[in-house]
Amino acid sequence: MINGKNIHIAILGIILGSGSAYIFGSYQAETRRHVVAQETADTLKEAAANPPEITDEEMLALFDEALRQNPGEPELLMRYGNFLFNLERYQEAIDAYAKVLEGNPNDPVVRTDMGTAFYSLGQVDEAMEAYGLALAADPNHILALHNLAIAQIEAMHDVNAAQGTIQRIEGIAPNFQGLGLLRERLATERDKQ
Repeated sequence: MINGKNIHIAILGIILGSGSAYIFGSYQAETRRHVVAQETADTLKEAAANPPEITDEEMLALFDEALRQNPGEPELLMRYGNFLFNLERYQEAIDAYAKVLEGNPNDPVVRTDMGTAFYSLGQVDEAMEAYGLALAADPNHILALHNLAIAQIEAMHDVNAAQGTIQRIEGIAPNFQGLGLLRERLATERDKQ
């Protein structure tokens, strides 16, 4: 099964320059034996589908090694930030995202991820600023709009602004799967007022 950790493992293997053999070789004593003969896309796909069982701490160690070898690599830093976010280590995720933004301050994906980390810490103003910067870079960035609408509903209790944001999403991506839940949240917030 492919999940976030599996993707991180495969990407780390590529970034470390040793393919998946580097990562899996370190854990053979603790996990199923993996034989990785070639560094092909098929091999990486198979490795990601059947990764060794590694702990979050081991995964963090892999990221640390990859970052030591490739400091400032934007894709690696973004994935590191996402992994930290998944561990609910939001401030550390923000720090990783900030390093990515040093090289590309207009990256709407990273700005949105940073905003969500701020929001998770209860730093609504910083989250709103990050979503605004993401949308300044890409006015049609659906996830930035989605997360902005959530903040407008849940934190700002601004149903009018949220309605406008939801209408923007409907105009850009009428089949966006998050629309139904946004509409429900908006209706719930309207009922409270």
